[in-house]
Amino acid sequence: MLDKPAVAPIFKKIHENEIMHTRNTKCCLLPRLNRLELGILLVIVVMLTGCGRNPLGRLAISGKVTLNGQPLEQGNIAFEPTNRQNGVASGTNIAAGSYSIPTEKGLPPGKYIVKIYSAIRPKTGSKNDEPGGTGNLGPAIQLIPPEYNSRSEHTVEVTSEGPNEFTFDVVNPKWKP
Repeated sequence: MLDKPAVAPIFKKIHENEIMHTRNTKCCLLPRLNRLELGILLVIVVMLTGCGRNPLGRLAISGKVTLNGQPLEQGNIAFEPTNRQNGVASGTNIAAGSYSIPTEKGLPPGKYIVKIYSAIRPKTGSKNDEPGGTGNLGPAIQLIPPEYNSRSEHTVEVTSEGPNEFTFDVVNPKWKP
């Protein structure tokens, strides 16, 4: 049987040799590269990893939405594929009558049903309307008629030739600001 005090110096020496070996070892996986060669290698790696790929062929979408001839102050717009088995849906917020969907969240070429939503909560004239109120303003009022959202049959065709800019003039005779 080995005596513990006699074995300890052996392990200490092995450990010191491993540390010295690690400190003195140079990386031999890649030859020493100059900056130009390193830059070229980096570009090749980025290209091979697929940076910027767009396998679905998504395209940027933008446009305007008006309500009774005025820019829609706020709301949402959604584009749903007419063929629900094949397709990508997307949507975004509407602000000051405009919307924009960037390429990375855009739509592939195809036909889409458009749905537009915008709701407000009416002011009741009570203390709930003031800052710090309970916020119980009553039910929201949908400004956009069902023909433009839940029962929408409005469609657009997104094309690879573009530009994919669509304007929607919503009419709601029941809404008077």
